[in-house]
Amino acid sequence: MSAPQLPVGVSQVAGPDGFPCLRVETPLCGALVSLYGAQLLSFTPAGHTHLLWLSPKAVFAEGTAIRGGVPVCAPWFGPGVAGPLSPSHGPCRLSTWELADADSDGGAVALVFALETGGFAYRYRLGLSHALTLELSITALDEAVPPLAEAALHTYLRVGDVSQVSVSGLASATAEDKTGKGLTSLSEDGLLPIPAHTDAVFSTGDAARTVHDPVLGRSITLTSQGAGSTIVWNPYQDGPDLSEWQKMLCLESGSVTSSAWPVRKGETKTIRARYEVRAF
Repeated sequence: MSAPQLPVGVSQVAGPDGFPCLRVETPLCGALVSLYGAQLLSFTPAGHTHLLWLSPKAVFAEGTAIRGGVPVCAPWFGPGVAGPLSPSHGPCRLSTWELADADSDGGAVALVFALETGGFAYRYRLGLSHALTLELSITALDEAVPPLAEAALHTYLRVGDVSQVSVSGLASATAEDKTGKGLTSLSEDGLLPIPAHTDAVFSTGDAARTVHDPVLGRSITLTSQGAGSTIVWNPYQDGPDLSEWQKMLCLESGSVTSSAWPVRKGETKTIRARYEVRAF
């Protein structure tokens, strides 16, 4: 497949450590996308500061996951619901994707990436304008391993101070706590604070969820389609490729654990997520 012509506002550049990237600069937003992992590294809607967080210690090397931005986790999440499978979170974030289509309309840019690996074909669309839209479609080419598939758009949001943010929209959802220490209780007004290590999968369906950030003076609302799960994560500690964790919170859409789906040859699963920022 020949590479599509890049529209106005989109250019190919050398990103961190020379990784091939696409830069988007329009009146509506700015963004940087790595072809490795089809990973959105930064996104800044006009009139706002950065939406996404990228670890200062992020490693840019083939075979290594980039910590931050929006990694694509598929066809399993973590070790997989039927695991243990390797690599963690699947091969998509460790593969170089092909740019299949690119267009621009009134400053809104759409980039479409394609990948075929491990018995699955992937198509991933980034919609970049005043809001961020992510759409991942997965088609089973075989009766492939794993027998149950999962996917998540593993979005690292930039926050002012994670200990002061809260998340609404989870009050009616059942939760699976992965820390083993118990999930922090919701406040009386239905807000989830993040005062300690948090790693939970909420069965939310497509309900809207909002991060309230008093330090940055903004809210970030996530809406989704086709994704039965919402993952909330912050480790509350540094790691070898993770620092300044106080400045991030993962709030992501996915179909994982109880919303994993059976793999059937020829069937396609699509999940969509949209993030929109509002100043207080």
